[in-house]
Amino acid sequence: MLKPIHDAILFTFVDPINGIMFIEQTVSGIFLGQSHTKTSQTARWAKVLAVGPKVDNCDAGDTILIEPLMWTHGFNFQDVKIWKTDASKILAVMEA
Repeated sequence: MLKPIHDAILFTFVDPINGIMFIEQTVSGIFLGQSHTKTSQTARWAKVLAVGPKVDNCDAGDTILIEPLMWTHGFNFQDVKIWKTDASKILAVMEA
């Protein structure tokens, strides 16, 4: 597994993503793509995969709420899409 440095956090999004757009599902099962405007104004939940040595507000396995657009472009590692954010961009933590 990757080991982040400093205050970096590696994560996967909880919400499904199609390319760069988040996908919402209605109660009846209909999938809706969101506009870029809505996506850019919405904080997102993510599952923490690994944390750097200077991160003290969450651990691997926690679910975190990240400020809108405060993550890198995703990359693939061992068939998993991964993003990076910094500890200062976390709004809330649900411990595992």
